[in-house]
Amino acid sequence: LNLAKSLLEDPDLLLLDDPNNYLDIVSLRWLRGFLRKWKRTLLLVTHDREFMDSVTTHTLAVHRKKLRKFRGDTAKAWNQIFTEEEMHEKTRVNSERKIAQEMRFVERFRAKARRASQAQSRLKQIAKRDRLEKLDEISTLSFSFNHTPNAGKWATETRSLEFNYKDGPTLISGLELHVGTGDRVGVIGPNGKGKSTLLRLLAGELKPVAGEVRYHPSTVHSLFGQSAMEILQDSRTIEEEINSANTMLTKTRVRDICGAMMFGGDLALKTIEILSGGEKSRTLLGRVLARPANLLLLDEPTNHLDMASTEAFIDAINAFAGTVVLVTHVESVLRETCNRLVIFDEGKVRVFEGNYDDFLRRHGWSSELEERARAVRKKGGNRKDQRRERAQLIEERSRQLKPLRDEMQRNENFIDALGEKSKQTETQLIDASQQGNAHEISSLSLQLKNLQDSSEKAFQKLEEATNEHDRIQADFDARLAEEE
Repeated sequence: LNLAKSLLEDPDLLLLDDPNNYLDIVSLRWLRGFLRKWKRTLLLVTHDREFMDSVTTHTLAVHRKKLRKFRGDTAKAWNQIFTEEEMHEKTRVNSERKIAQEMRFVERFRAKARRASQAQSRLKQIAKRDRLEKLDEISTLSFSFNHTPNAGKWATETRSLEFNYKDGPTLISGLELHVGTGDRVGVIGPNGKGKSTLLRLLAGELKPVAGEVRYHPSTVHSLFGQSAMEILQDSRTIEEEINSANTMLTKTRVRDICGAMMFGGDLALKTIEILSGGEKSRTLLGRVLARPANLLLLDEPTNHLDMASTEAFIDAINAFAGTVVLVTHVESVLRETCNRLVIFDEGKVRVFEGNYDDFLRRHGWSSELEERARAVRKKGGNRKDQRRERAQLIEERSRQLKPLRDEMQRNENFIDALGEKSKQTETQLIDASQQGNAHEISSLSLQLKNLQDSSEKAFQKLEEATNEHDRIQADFDARLAEEE
C-alpha cells in the first residue's frame, strides 16, 4: 500500500527500500517496467542484482563503512573495487618488504660507529612513512548442502493432487507432477495462490484433500520456509538449534556451519529469542545445511540474503547432487538454477517443461499479455507507428552493442595470441632448464609472467565488456517485449 501511494504521488525523488521483499514475481516485473520509464530521480535499495541493474544508471556501494558512487551497473562497481583493493594489497606487500629490508640494515649497523648515524636516519624515515593497513577479509555466507544419495530415478511425485484450506478456495486442482532425481523445479506465481502450500504438501506438513503425494523409498527431504520457522525454540542457542538438526555432527562441524551462516565465535551462543528475522532465517538455513538430504524444499530462501550471499546460494544449489524444488520471486535465481517450472497463474496450476526464459518466450504471464493487448487497443491499432518504434529500438540496440562486441572480439583475439606466445615461451623455458642456462631461464620466466599478467588483464576487460553487453541486451529485449 505504501509503495502504491509513493508511486501515485509522482515525487521528484523516489526512495525505494527493498521493494522486492513485499512483491511477487508478476508485481516485480510490472515495477521494473514502471521504473525504467521513470524520468525523475530514483534511489533504490535492493539485494536483487538483476533488478537493480535493469533500472539504474549508477551504483552506490556501501563498502568498508564508506559510501561510493559508480557510473554503470553493480558488476562495474565491484570490479573497480576489486581492482583497487588488489592494487592496495600489492602496494602494501611491496612497501612492507622494503621496510623489512631497511630494518635489517638498521639492526645490522646501528651498533657500529661508522654506520650508526646512517642507521638512525633510516629508522626515522621508516617511522615517518605512512604504512598501508592490511584490509580485513569481508565475511559472507557460504553454502554446502549435505547430500545423501538417492537410489532411484525419481524423488517425489503428485497424482491428481487437490487442496484447499477449510472454507477457502481451491488452490491446487488435478496437479500431476513427477520430480526426477537431479531436477531443479522452480515454483512461481503471484502471492497467495498456493506456492508455499505446495511445498508443505510435498514435505508432508499438509494432507491433500484429494489425490496423493508419493516419495521414492530413499528420498530424504529438508524443508526451508516460514512454517519451518516454528520449530526454532526460543531457549536454544544458534549452535544448539543447528546441532539438533543432526546430532551426529561433531562440535567442530556444527561450529563450521555456524560460521558459514555468519555466526562465528560467541555469536553462535546467542539465543533464538533475541534474533532478528534475518538471523532466524540464517539459523534455519544452517539447519538445512546440517541435515543430510537428497530433496531440498526451499520457500523463498534468498529473502534475507544480500547480493554476495545470494550468489553463494546459487552456486551451492548448482553444486548440490540431489533434487531441488524452489519457490522464489527472484528471476536471476530462477534463470541460474531451475530447468522445470510449476506455474500458478490465471487461477490454475500447471507444469512447464523448460526454463524461465522459455516460459516467458512461449507463454508469459497472463496479466502482462492483457496489458499489452490494452496498450495496442489504446494506440488504435496503429501498427505502422509500432513497427517504426520497434525498428528504432533495434537500431539503437545495434548502435550500443556493436562497440562492445568489437571490444569483446579484440580481447578474445588478444587472449588467444597471448596463449600461443605463452606456449612458445614455456617450450623455450623447458629447453633452457635442460641446458642449465640460468640467464635464459631468468629472462624467459619474466617474459612468461608478463604474458600471464597481460592475459589476466585482458580476461578482466573481456568480462567487463561481456557484462555490459548482456545488461544492455537484456534491457533492450525487455523494451522490445513491451512493444509487442
